Amino acid sequence: MEELPICSCHTVMVSGWAHAGNTLEPLYSRIPNLSNVTFTSPRDLYRNVQDASSQNGGNTPTHSAYAEALIDRIRCLSEPVVLLGWSTGAMIALEAAVHFPTQVKALILLSGTASFSYSKACPWGVSPRTIDAMAKHLKRNPESVLDDFFRRAASPETVSSAEIDRKIDAALEEGTESLRYSLTYLRETNLNRILPHVRQPSLLIHGKQDAIVSAAAATHLNKHMPRAAKITLAEIGHTLPEQCADTTAIYIEQFLSNLP
Repeated sequence: MEELPICSCHTVMVSGWAHAGNTLEPLYSRIPNLSNVTFTSPRDLYRNVQDASSQNGGNTPTHSAYAEALIDRIRCLSEPVVLLGWSTGAMIALEAAVHFPTQVKALILLSGTASFSYSKACPWGVSPRTIDAMAKHLKRNPESVLDDFFRRAASPETVSSAEIDRKIDAALEEGTESLRYSLTYLRETNLNRILPHVRQPSLLIHGKQDAIVSAAAATHLNKHMPRAAKITLAEIGHTLPEQCADTTAIYIEQFLSNLP
């Protein structure tokens, strides 16, 4: 007898900075009986952002062009959606869920934050000057910036130079423009004001040893999102979909199984 899907919604997975949408395919493959899935990434969404900018000037007054691009994709699906976002993708997914609640039924944030950039409300954030320096050096020596990022993202694990080189090559397939655009988004976006308005049941999964987005960010989200549940994974860093895909998939499966 054929097993029923654990969730009847269409799942949309949004990867993080410098990663392609298919980065999350190994995680998806570990979640049994998941129904239709669409993969995307900030780089993919940036193409839509460029098209929208040429037509109407880019950002809407209430949310980012990234979020609008994701909402457009969700509209095309014409069915209820579970949004899963990782890192930068988690911020974009969070925006889309708040501004398009009629179709987004649940939210899963991996290594998520309300603000990547430092503020008084988010003291764990990265200095805007550091983000500006990354954007500047991406023009001059993108390989060095990405090498440092991928190694810190993988910590506490150590990744081989060959694997780092593979990731760098993949990240630079279409140049640095979309990467720099994403850094601007991360520098300027603060989602604290919308957190109390997240209506959907939400799952927050974060690595305790995350060197890119502090685990304090997940604690903050959990405190201010009305229907959130938080799971912190010990000895795991920022790349939790890669470092512990099996464990992450188990928690996601449990969450989806309990959706109404």
